[in-house]
Amino acid sequence: MKSFSPIRRAGAALAALLGAIVLLAAGRVTLAGAWQAIDASTISLLLGLMVVSAQLRQAGFYARVTRRLAAEIHKLCKVMTVTDVARHFQLDWKTVKDIDKHYLEAQYGQPDYNGLRILAVDEISIRKGHSYLTVVLDYQSGRVVYIGRHRKAKTLNRFFKQLTAKQRKAIEAVVMDMWDPYIKAVKKNYPSWRRGDKTG
Repeated sequence: MKSFSPIRRAGAALAALLGAIVLLAAGRVTLAGAWQAIDASTISLLLGLMVVSAQLRQAGFYARVTRRLAAEIHKLCKVMTVTDVARHFQLDWKTVKDIDKHYLEAQYGQPDYNGLRILAVDEISIRKGHSYLTVVLDYQSGRVVYIGRHRKAKTLNRFFKQLTAKQRKAIEAVVMDMWDPYIKAVKKNYPSWRRGDKTG
């Protein structure tokens, strides 16, 4: 499946603009002559079509798949690999990946940190070679509220920085293993806490 880059799309217009500048600079075309060559009605029509096209694109008119099919693709991505889903619907795997990413961002792009009282912190290995992700959960509901790259102190610090002062104050405890970088991050954000304390 062919892909189209925004830079390539802009290439023709940019080339035309540079060509006009060169012609003007070389004296091959006068500024007055250039203005006379412009058809105002044609320019207005093109601008109008651009506005209509933008509205159609926003409404999903140019989407390669229907919303119903996109929803079905996202549903299958929960239990199948992207490659298998793409093969099932005979679509490019990048199209399937983009659809699933769109749904995930809509559902989890803006996490809700309100109501958090007890956090659970753990790491997961995503591939061989000690590549990890840090996962923060609402201990009481099991809801994932944050995923960060690596398992360093700054990884967990990035999560705490996203909390408002009120949300941070509402945290009563953090449940985690004895991984030193995590302990360091918690101590930095809750210096009055002691290991084993339930509240700060």
